Amino acid sequence: MTQIYDSKPPEEESTLATTPEGKLLVSSLDLALRTVLTPTEFITFFPIDTVIMQLGHTPKLRASILTACVGMPMNTALNLSVQTTSKVLEAALEAGDTTPEKILEVFVPEACVLYLPWPDIAKFLLANTAWWNAQEGDGETWIHATTYTIDVITTALKLECLTTDQLRDWLGVEALTKHLLEYENNEPEEKSNKGELLRQVTATAILYGAEGKPFTSEDLFTMVSPDTLHELMLVAELHQKVLLRLAESCSWGSNTARQTTSTSATVTTVTTKAAVKSDKPPVQKKTLPPPPPDTLTEEN
Repeated sequence: MTQIYDSKPPEEESTLATTPEGKLLVSSLDLALRTVLTPTEFITFFPIDTVIMQLGHTPKLRASILTACVGMPMNTALNLSVQTTSKVLEAALEAGDTTPEKILEVFVPEACVLYLPWPDIAKFLLANTAWWNAQEGDGETWIHATTYTIDVITTALKLECLTTDQLRDWLGVEALTKHLLEYENNEPEEKSNKGELLRQVTATAILYGAEGKPFTSEDLFTMVSPDTLHELMLVAELHQKVLLRLAESCSWGSNTARQTTSTSATVTTVTTKAAVKSDKPPVQKKTLPPPPPDTLTEEN
């Protein structure tokens, strides 16, 4: 446990960072840096000078990053200005004396969500087309993409940032039925239990109707578990239909979300976590049309 914060945002911003939406963003960023994205991509998207500028009122956090990355004594690091801290870290990165991984061992996802603008974090997570266009034949890239996508959806359901009604409406009943039918029409050795699942869903819905009971979205996703959705749909389809809409409903991309640096003094304890970098090159594919103009997209 390392005490690294000496300040926090104004009350409404601190509250934002601890809401279910904020916790989901922390979880999503944490898993992304261990699966579909890398620390190097993070530092490319959020250059050191940008990160340090956002930490302008957090000298202990800045000093902790310097101490971890270049071995500078804490008392010395505490006396450095924002500009000097930024230049030292940039020089260390260029010289190979530190790495993005070391930086993110201290500047953990909880701190990122607390101090960086949420719209920028959302774009970093969702605008990269390489990972969400992965398909089953892409090996580890596809495994990471499905792990990430399903984890975000299931975590959102647990945190009540997403309801089963929203999930049903965003995926579309017709689309779900179509994908279940595709499994039903596969060759026998490829059917697995999906054809039986379709029959069970249909039979249960008919039975409920005969008894005058509604067949709800909660009933549907009790039978069609959200953690198996990648078996029914492409990751790109789940990305466009669910993740982008989830980001919007959570106000991750809103101009009213967390956007300013912190100002009031306190000390907070945060557990540091090592981010894991994948050296596997990204897979570029185009399998679905691009998201609508009003969704999060990568800036030119």
